[in-house]
Amino acid sequence: MAGDASLRIDSEFFQKRYLKNQLLLEHANALPLKSKLESLRSFGAYSLCNELNFVSAGIPFVRCLDMREGTVDFSNAQYIDEASNRLLWKSEVTKGTVLLSMSGSIGNVALAFPSWPYPVNSNQDIAKIRVDRSMDPAFLYAFFLSRHGQIQLDRFKVGSVQQHIFMWQIENLLIPRFSERFEKAVSTVVAKTEHTKQEAIATFQEAEKTLLNLTGLDLPLAEDKNTASKSFSESFAASGRLDAEFYQPKFDELFKRIRENAAYVKTVGEMETFNARGLQPVYDEHGTLAVI
Repeated sequence: MAGDASLRIDSEFFQKRYLKNQLLLEHANALPLKSKLESLRSFGAYSLCNELNFVSAGIPFVRCLDMREGTVDFSNAQYIDEASNRLLWKSEVTKGTVLLSMSGSIGNVALAFPSWPYPVNSNQDIAKIRVDRSMDPAFLYAFFLSRHGQIQLDRFKVGSVQQHIFMWQIENLLIPRFSERFEKAVSTVVAKTEHTKQEAIATFQEAEKTLLNLTGLDLPLAEDKNTASKSFSESFAASGRLDAEFYQPKFDELFKRIRENAAYVKTVGEMETFNARGLQPVYDEHGTLAVI
């Protein structure tokens, strides 16, 4: 059993939901991940962090905070140069690698899809998992995202403030095995999901480009001016704002372009049919209704 390798005796580790989940996995012919591993890498020595050279544009350097909802958000990624990437050969991410967060938000997972902007590297808190040919990495990725995968990851994390999961624990995670046809079907769904996502991103970007072009906002706003002169009636009397940030010239230019290029302009208040804050619910200790 996977729990035998943990040397844990605390009651938290032996909660009923954890034990029930383990039994379900064992009945599904689950095997420890290490029996299917091609490689499991982290980062190497932490001292390597001192050798990194971060640049404004280069090779994406994925952090745990960039991983959420089963994917990696590259929009706010940090970048390293080629020399740093060669130094961190253990943490380079290649196509088909499953990424698993080992610190902070344990259980965040991602799959390195062909659409990623390779080469890609990652920090010391992300495990890089590559499985052998008998297992599709997309199936492993889908399992980690599933309820049963997340319960197992939640069980193994340790630490009171900053939580962690270690490499030897990852090796002992139980992975269920099903028929080749079923696992292939799961992998196909994962691939279609990523394809649909990329199509949606491209469509949104095209829509955004069209909107900016029609409203005259496709050209950058002037950033060279950082002062503005406003009368009382044009400033505080109209907006109730006294902070200088609110009156930057680029905002005036933005509104001017919209009015000049749009057939008509309305505020949200002129179009809305309903606008209200939610009410604070009365919580019931034994209730079952989820509240967002």
